[in-house]
Amino acid sequence: MKRATIRLGPVLVGSDLSQPEKLERNRWYYHPAALRLPDGGVPLVIDHNPERPIGRVHQVYETTDDEGRAVYCRATVTADPPHWLKERFTQASLCFLEEDAIALGNGAVLYTAGIVREVTLRSPRANPARDRSARVIKLETIKQTAMPMSRRRPEVDLRPKLLVRNFGAVLDVR
Repeated sequence: MKRATIRLGPVLVGSDLSQPEKLERNRWYYHPAALRLPDGGVPLVIDHNPERPIGRVHQVYETTDDEGRAVYCRATVTADPPHWLKERFTQASLCFLEEDAIALGNGAVLYTAGIVREVTLRSPRANPARDRSARVIKLETIKQTAMPMSRRRPEVDLRPKLLVRNFGAVLDVR
């Protein structure tokens, strides 16, 4: 199994709105904490194809990176990852149910509330993602090791005990 850290897109805050000339044309921006995951997470798929799930997204969060504030997600890749899945090179994309958005002009949109439906990894043959900054940032192998013997709980038999008593008494004769 692998753990993926994926950048989904830029975060825009109130102070950024006072400088509309800095906003990129036709770009999607996200308000801090705008994107929510349903309980249990959402699928991680290839090319927005629900028939090609390769993992599960468990967390969406905001952080600051070398490009500014951004929305990220953490996912577990449970299936065999495709050979083209690489850090910094694999593009990503986001599918979400929009609950609230603000048009900022020049085609830019600020999403202020939404529920994530899926996160997709874009194969090299797929059309480029709308937001080219959305990509796999980190991909690491999860080491699955057994718990040391010293930390294991002793095995306890919790099955009910069946007690059989045979008194050999004759209760009734007819």
